[in-house]
Amino acid sequence: MPKEIPLGINPRKMIPYNVLIADDSLTERKLIQQFLKSADFHIIGEAVNGEDAIEKTMALHGQLDILCMDYFMPGMNGLEVIQKLRPLFPKLIILLITGHTEKEVVEEVARLKVNGFLVKPISKSTIYDRLTFLLGRRDLASKMVVGYKPIGINLNEIQIPPLKEVMNRVITFDTKKFGGSSDLETIIAPDKALSSDILRVANSSFYGRSGSVVTLKSAITLIGLSTIKNIVILQFRKNFTKNLPQPLFRKHLNEIPLLTGLIAIDLTAPLHLQNLNDQIVVSSTLRKVGMTILAQNLKNRYLEVIKLFEFGQKPLSQFERDEFNIDHVQIGIKVFKLWQMPKSLQKVVANQDFTIDEIEKVDDIDRLLRIAEIFAMSMLGITLTENDLEMLPKLLNFYNAPEELISLFNDDYYSNIKGHPFFDSI
Repeated sequence: MPKEIPLGINPRKMIPYNVLIADDSLTERKLIQQFLKSADFHIIGEAVNGEDAIEKTMALHGQLDILCMDYFMPGMNGLEVIQKLRPLFPKLIILLITGHTEKEVVEEVARLKVNGFLVKPISKSTIYDRLTFLLGRRDLASKMVVGYKPIGINLNEIQIPPLKEVMNRVITFDTKKFGGSSDLETIIAPDKALSSDILRVANSSFYGRSGSVVTLKSAITLIGLSTIKNIVILQFRKNFTKNLPQPLFRKHLNEIPLLTGLIAIDLTAPLHLQNLNDQIVVSSTLRKVGMTILAQNLKNRYLEVIKLFEFGQKPLSQFERDEFNIDHVQIGIKVFKLWQMPKSLQKVVANQDFTIDEIEKVDDIDRLLRIAEIFAMSMLGITLTENDLEMLPKLLNFYNAPEELISLFNDDYYSNIKGHPFFDSI
């Protein structure tokens, strides 16, 4: 049996990766150095501030493989250092460590193409996990779920929270059956948080009203039933995941479903599916509800499963079944039946993992969301499975989509779409 190659060794060149550690704290530098040396990384140098990090990186003339850097340092902070270095060293792996989790910092980290982002306090396992992913060590990724035996779970033992009444009433609201803005206002008004969200969206730059909408009824009239339903769903999602603050959960449980929905809306025109607009965000946000249920019931184990999934080795459902003998689709079907959700939404949940052979059998909403989800995962740096890579062109060919469509959904698109008011809900 071949000997396992340590994480710190480049398996193609069989030499250690060179790492520069930049942190104004000697204690932190030594701790990180200790973690990395135990995995055979070569610490090529240390920097005590941002300016020092730039000087030493430049002096190494491309020998540096990984820059492990603190965000908050005297003088230049980590992001300012990255702004200087990234254009000069596009292949340099940058791992930023920070105690700051404000939204503005996270957005700037994404914009500057930081490879990895760790929140203090870090541990040996967290830095190993992140570097395992960044270095593409799939051989080690399969060993990342440690300390757990694959113990199956009983679907009947999964705790499922009740559905908020206002959400159910708004989702099933039919203007032809129930009336217009006044009836919808009566349903929503008792929920102050939801009312506030609706007013915020109505007054956003997206609608160009700049704070002129002051009543709930006016907001409902302005933005329409479809957007109201979307806001209700997004607020539900936000509240549903508030006890899961980990960045990886935020990405998979909140950001990917929302980004999928917004991409899908933009895909409706070129794919000639405009008739689906009213159901897109609701469907994209709710169809992954089984993932949230798993995360709430088995937080630590499910976090490790998602880490493995990001390597693109196999579909998420397969990782879930390997670990729990059940997957988020099965749980989602049970949840939707319990919540008595519309049959159309139950079908979206059941069809989300359709195979290539089933492309012609599923509905347009299933195909549209699958295309959008593949684009969303790619934008967020998740390695696509071979199945996804094969699925995407077949789905686009099904709709005779223009070849240049793929090139439109890139980093620039992601930067622009994050200005949508719905992103404030995650």
